[in-house]
Amino acid sequence: MKVLNLIKKDILLAGMYSVFSIMVLIAIPVFLSNQGSLNMSSVYILFMSVSFSCYFLFSNIFLMEDKYKGNLYLMAVPYKKSMIVAVKYVLGLLMVALEVVFYSILSRIPFHNSFLVKPALTFAAVSVTFLAIAVVLSIFLPLYFRFSYTKIKFALIVVMVLVPTWGMVALFSLIGKNLISEAIVLNMGISVLLILAGIAIMVLSAGISVRFLEKRNF
Repeated sequence: MKVLNLIKKDILLAGMYSVFSIMVLIAIPVFLSNQGSLNMSSVYILFMSVSFSCYFLFSNIFLMEDKYKGNLYLMAVPYKKSMIVAVKYVLGLLMVALEVVFYSILSRIPFHNSFLVKPALTFAAVSVTFLAIAVVLSIFLPLYFRFSYTKIKFALIVVMVLVPTWGMVALFSLIGKNLISEAIVLNMGISVLLILAGIAIMVLSAGISVRFLEKRNF
């Protein structure tokens, strides 16, 4: 119940941006899937959608928490610091889960002799995206709990906006794999390992975030 209350608190803090972030999860896949001759991979579409959605959601939550000293007040009531931290990671994972659901539905809606969103979603694409988002969350959430939002605004833009766009291009030059347009093929075992790796990274990151929150001076 306390976790649900904290999630509700964050959604209320974000206000209309919480609705906007959900709309982004729907709009970006539809937009990227209908760019004429450009064929985007499901990994790229998923990563772009969740990254931009999380950016709009978290930037406004962080802004309002800093404005009203939200974390300071929460620490004065019976909420464990680990719970305060965990809710932020849960919100990020909820965005991933919502996008998987939306993508699956949209990819089954006929549109102009094809489908509204394409290509079809695969477990390999979900696992790669999950790991990528886990890494992104694990970078900027500890930064937030260590510093105030005003000090990390630029870092948040870099991690959440520039990495999904230019990061994919840079990765192509390094590994020779065009994740923007080429489909990823992985066996089930590798895909599961990627998800487990993402979970492990977030658990480690959450532990660091808790320590930062304990030492932070409000």
